[in-house]
Amino acid sequence: MDVTFTCDNEAPGIAAGPEIVSHPLLHLHYISCSLIAADTAQTTLESLVHQSRARNLSIGVTGSLLFAQNQFSQILEGPESAVSLVMASILQDHRHTDCVVIEECAIETRRFQGWSMAYSGASAFVAQSVTRALAGARSGSKRDIRRLLRLMLEFAAQPEHPAVASPRPM
Repeated sequence: MDVTFTCDNEAPGIAAGPEIVSHPLLHLHYISCSLIAADTAQTTLESLVHQSRARNLSIGVTGSLLFAQNQFSQILEGPESAVSLVMASILQDHRHTDCVVIEECAIETRRFQGWSMAYSGASAFVAQSVTRALAGARSGSKRDIRRLLRLMLEFAAQPEHPAVASPRPM
Protein backbone atom coordinates (compact mmCIF):
# COMPACT_ATOMS: atom_id res chain seq x y z
CA MET A 1 0.00 0.00 0.00
CA ASP A 2 1.92 2.99 -1.22
CA VAL A 3 -0.78 5.67 -1.37
CA THR A 4 -3.29 6.51 1.33
CA PHE A 5 -5.71 9.42 1.33
CA THR A 6 -7.80 10.51 4.22
CA CYS A 7 -11.44 11.29 3.69
CA ASP A 8 -12.72 14.82 3.43
CA ASN A 9 -15.99 16.57 4.09
CA GLU A 10 -16.90 16.76 0.39
CA ALA A 11 -18.22 13.22 0.47
CA PRO A 12 -21.49 13.20 2.48
CA GLY A 13 -21.40 11.08 5.61
CA ILE A 14 -17.63 10.81 5.81
CA ALA A 15 -15.80 12.63 8.58
CA ALA A 16 -12.57 14.52 7.91
CA GLY A 17 -9.15 13.07 8.60
CA PRO A 18 -7.79 10.09 10.50
CA GLU A 19 -7.29 12.21 13.64
CA ILE A 20 -10.93 11.57 14.57
CA VAL A 21 -10.74 8.66 16.99
CA SER A 22 -14.04 9.04 18.80
CA HIS A 23 -15.99 7.32 16.00
CA PRO A 24 -16.17 3.55 16.20
CA LEU A 25 -16.43 2.97 12.43
CA LEU A 26 -13.67 2.90 9.81
CA HIS A 27 -14.06 3.58 6.06
CA LEU A 28 -11.35 1.99 3.90
CA HIS A 29 -11.30 2.12 0.07
CA TYR A 30 -8.67 0.30 -1.97
CA ILE A 31 -7.95 -0.55 -5.59
CA SER A 32 -5.94 -3.58 -6.70
CA CYS A 33 -5.01 -5.47 -9.87
CA SER A 34 -6.68 -8.83 -10.44
CA LEU A 35 -4.62 -11.96 -11.07
CA ILE A 36 -7.70 -14.07 -11.82
CA ALA A 37 -7.57 -15.84 -15.18
CA ALA A 38 -10.23 -14.57 -17.58
CA ASP A 39 -11.58 -18.09 -18.19
CA THR A 40 -12.27 -18.64 -14.48
CA ALA A 41 -13.19 -15.07 -13.50
CA GLN A 42 -16.96 -15.49 -13.25
CA THR A 43 -16.96 -18.61 -11.07
CA THR A 44 -14.02 -17.38 -8.98
CA LEU A 45 -15.73 -14.05 -8.32
CA GLU A 46 -19.07 -15.65 -7.51
CA SER A 47 -17.34 -17.82 -4.92
CA LEU A 48 -15.34 -14.88 -3.56
CA VAL A 49 -18.45 -12.72 -3.19
CA HIS A 50 -20.44 -15.54 -1.55
CA GLN A 51 -17.69 -16.26 1.01
CA SER A 52 -17.00 -12.57 1.66
CA ARG A 53 -20.65 -11.73 2.24
CA ALA A 54 -20.93 -14.47 4.86
CA ARG A 55 -17.72 -13.40 6.62
CA ASN A 56 -18.57 -9.68 6.49
CA LEU A 57 -22.05 -10.29 7.86
CA SER A 58 -20.64 -12.31 10.76
CA ILE A 59 -18.15 -9.58 11.81
CA GLY A 60 -20.23 -6.46 11.07
CA VAL A 61 -18.47 -5.21 7.92
CA THR A 62 -20.44 -3.53 5.12
CA GLY A 63 -19.26 -2.19 1.79
CA SER A 64 -19.11 -2.53 -1.94
CA LEU A 65 -16.94 -4.37 -4.48
CA LEU A 66 -16.50 -3.48 -8.12
CA PHE A 67 -14.63 -5.71 -10.56
CA ALA A 68 -13.79 -4.21 -13.91
CA GLN A 69 -11.44 -5.72 -16.48
CA ASN A 70 -8.40 -6.45 -14.35
CA GLN A 71 -9.09 -4.24 -11.33
CA PHE A 72 -10.93 -4.42 -8.05
CA SER A 73 -12.26 -1.40 -6.19
CA GLN A 74 -13.59 -2.16 -2.75
CA ILE A 75 -14.94 -0.09 0.10
CA LEU A 76 -15.04 -1.64 3.56
CA GLU A 77 -16.75 -0.05 6.55
CA GLY A 78 -17.26 -1.19 10.08
CA PRO A 79 -15.51 -1.48 13.41
CA GLU A 80 -11.80 -0.76 12.97
CA SER A 81 -10.78 -4.20 14.23
CA ALA A 82 -13.12 -5.97 11.81
CA VAL A 83 -12.07 -3.84 8.80
CA SER A 84 -8.42 -4.43 9.73
CA LEU A 85 -9.04 -8.18 9.91
CA VAL A 86 -10.66 -8.20 6.45
CA MET A 87 -7.91 -6.00 5.01
CA ALA A 88 -5.18 -8.27 6.41
CA SER A 89 -6.87 -11.20 4.66
CA ILE A 90 -7.17 -9.21 1.42
CA LEU A 91 -3.48 -8.32 1.49
CA GLN A 92 -2.61 -12.04 1.69
CA ASP A 93 -5.00 -13.06 -1.12
CA HIS A 94 -3.17 -14.45 -4.16
CA ARG A 95 -5.99 -13.42 -6.53
CA HIS A 96 -4.77 -9.83 -6.73
CA THR A 97 -1.70 -7.62 -6.39
CA ASP A 98 -0.68 -3.96 -6.16
CA CYS A 99 -3.22 -3.06 -3.49
CA VAL A 100 -3.42 0.72 -3.04
CA VAL A 101 -5.49 2.22 -0.22
CA ILE A 102 -6.96 5.40 -1.69
CA GLU A 103 -9.05 6.46 1.31
CA GLU A 104 -9.06 5.58 4.99
CA CYS A 105 -10.86 7.51 7.70
CA ALA A 106 -13.23 7.39 10.64
CA ILE A 107 -16.93 7.67 9.81
CA GLU A 108 -19.99 8.38 11.90
CA THR A 109 -22.50 6.36 9.87
CA ARG A 110 -22.31 3.52 7.37
CA ARG A 111 -22.66 4.44 3.70
CA PHE A 112 -23.51 0.85 2.67
CA GLN A 113 -25.92 -0.01 5.46
CA GLY A 114 -27.66 -3.28 4.71
CA TRP A 115 -24.95 -4.58 2.36
CA SER A 116 -22.47 -7.13 3.61
CA MET A 117 -21.01 -6.57 0.13
CA ALA A 118 -22.70 -4.85 -2.79
CA TYR A 119 -21.11 -6.32 -5.91
CA SER A 120 -20.86 -5.42 -9.58
CA GLY A 121 -19.26 -7.43 -12.35
CA ALA A 122 -17.41 -6.24 -15.43
CA SER A 123 -18.17 -2.86 -17.04
CA ALA A 124 -16.05 -0.66 -19.32
CA PHE A 125 -17.42 2.50 -17.69
CA VAL A 126 -16.64 1.20 -14.22
CA ALA A 127 -13.14 0.16 -15.36
CA GLN A 128 -12.44 3.70 -16.56
CA SER A 129 -13.72 5.13 -13.28
CA VAL A 130 -11.48 2.83 -11.24
CA THR A 131 -8.45 3.63 -13.41
CA ARG A 132 -9.03 7.39 -13.06
CA ALA A 133 -9.44 7.11 -9.28
CA LEU A 134 -6.17 5.19 -8.97
CA ALA A 135 -4.37 7.76 -11.14
CA GLY A 136 -5.87 10.52 -9.00
CA ALA A 137 -4.67 8.84 -5.82
CA ARG A 138 -1.15 8.61 -7.20
CA SER A 139 -1.14 12.24 -8.35
CA GLY A 140 -2.70 13.68 -5.20
CA SER A 141 -6.12 14.48 -6.66
CA LYS A 142 -9.25 13.43 -4.78
CA ARG A 143 -11.77 14.43 -7.48
CA ASP A 144 -11.88 11.05 -9.24
CA ILE A 145 -11.83 9.20 -5.93
CA ARG A 146 -15.00 11.06 -4.91
CA ARG A 147 -16.56 10.26 -8.30
CA LEU A 148 -15.84 6.57 -7.83
CA LEU A 149 -17.32 6.69 -4.32
CA ARG A 150 -20.50 8.30 -5.72
CA LEU A 151 -20.68 5.61 -8.43
CA MET A 152 -20.38 2.87 -5.82
CA LEU A 153 -23.03 4.52 -3.64
CA GLU A 154 -25.41 4.85 -6.59
CA PHE A 155 -24.85 1.23 -7.47
CA ALA A 156 -25.58 0.08 -3.91
CA ALA A 157 -28.69 2.27 -3.74
CA GLN A 158 -30.32 0.30 -6.55
CA PRO A 159 -30.80 -3.29 -5.31
CA GLU A 160 -33.20 -4.05 -8.16
CA HIS A 161 -30.29 -3.83 -10.65
CA PRO A 162 -29.91 -7.27 -12.30
CA ALA A 163 -26.21 -7.55 -11.40
CA VAL A 164 -26.89 -6.97 -7.72
CA ALA A 165 -28.00 -9.52 -5.18
CA SER A 166 -30.51 -8.53 -2.55
CA PRO A 167 -29.12 -6.43 0.28
CA ARG A 168 -28.02 -8.36 3.34
CA PRO A 169 -29.42 -7.01 6.59
CA MET A 170 -26.84 -5.88 9.11
